[in-house]
Amino acid sequence: MNKPCARITLDLQQPSTSVTVAVKRNDIGRMLRISLSDGGFPYEISPGCYAVLTGTKPDGNILYNHCHIEQNTIIYEVTEQTTAAAGRMKA
Repeated sequence: MNKPCARITLDLQQPSTSVTVAVKRNDIGRMLRISLSDGGFPYEISPGCYAVLTGTKPDGNILYNHCHIEQNTIIYEVTEQTTAAAGRMKA
């Protein structure tokens, strides 16, 4: 079974870009697939690099979860802790 997936592209030259992904409270099994570009050109993630999703949840707790990297795509699987608090999380 395929997991619900949100595809996001972030440009490294536009760090203030805002993307909103709607996820319901306790909604697990969802994935975020994040591609990077550099001035509109695909960005190649070097071997040995890693990615981490960090953010502040609505209840004030800090989220720090590791992601997977596959073929220059950062993949984050939404966890129960990601959605434990109702409200908006800035990550």
